[in-house]
Amino acid sequence: MIQNDQEYRIVEGQLRDLEKWLERVEQAPPYPNQKYSCVSLQKMIDRLCEELSAYRRARPGEGPYTIESTADVMRGELNT
Repeated sequence: MIQNDQEYRIVEGQLRDLEKWLERVEQAPPYPNQKYSCVSLQKMIDRLCEELSAYRRARPGEGPYTIESTADVMRGELNT
């Protein structure tokens, strides 16, 4: 669970790194277990998105947000 703004920024960086990694894996020539690698990376991405969203919801004065996609998080586009 994210505890402060510094951790939030760190998790945002981790999210960007995972998304780049997933893109490389998806574009790589087929290899054994590639599908499982993609699924695992997507699960990690989803979990980080949930943590970022939970932190934003818990902040005083912040409203509830929903995330339409990982790209929305990166652009800061959230739905209330």
